[in-house]
Amino acid sequence: MIFITSIVFFNLGVKAQDTLTVMTYNLLNFNNYTSYCTQSNNNVNDKIGYLKTITAYVLPDIVGFNEIHASNATIQLILDSVLNSNGVKTYSRIQYINSSNSDIVSSIFYNNKKLKFYSTNYLQTDLRDVIILNLYYNGQELQTNHDTVFIRVMQAHLKAGSTSSDQDQRAQETNVIMNYLNSLGNSKNTILMGDFNVQSSTETSFQNLINYSNTNVRFYDPANKLGTWNNNSSFALYHTQAAQLNSNGCT
Repeated sequence: MIFITSIVFFNLGVKAQDTLTVMTYNLLNFNNYTSYCTQSNNNVNDKIGYLKTITAYVLPDIVGFNEIHASNATIQLILDSVLNSNGVKTYSRIQYINSSNSDIVSSIFYNNKKLKFYSTNYLQTDLRDVIILNLYYNGQELQTNHDTVFIRVMQAHLKAGSTSSDQDQRAQETNVIMNYLNSLGNSKNTILMGDFNVQSSTETSFQNLINYSNTNVRFYDPANKLGTWNNNSSFALYHTQAAQLNSNGCT
């Protein structure tokens, strides 16, 4: 499912304000073929068509995707065939990162008219990398006053599953994220998004994010809908899982 939020950029040196649209989506083995995800039930050309429809409607300024086949070529395919298509040429992407040697990876794309590249980084976990893209706002103040605002985007894909071991691994992964931010001293203008697979707000993995010991790096959940989310229709409007037709992990 898609998660969209609007962010207003401002600081003491920037007078103008702007709004960014941010989106994250689990693509479910995009161009990644397995014994259960085949070219028949996981056709990449079909998914390209679906994604073009979605992104053309949302027009995200920042979009993060999970479960992409682990290759630079597949990430470039999304850029060329989905985002920069139908006359649009305003998207750029992060470099290919896969230090964990996973079969599937995450990636981040951005509107290069509004945002400019600053740097990238990644956090290695036992399962998959958390990728980090640092951008700065390309506003008029950058030209006239040499002033801007920086934003840090982190795309994560935490361990799936309901067992205590799965929950423990998710907690370890969010600890890696929070310890990194703590080492920087703050989480100013940071967006953490992706597929967290968290089933309840009481899970340690989620509590690590919102109640970390250093209050300066705590995250604030924009939805602010705490509770037991898994299989709970009362949270349907706020669910951000991958939209699926089937339970096969492909479509």
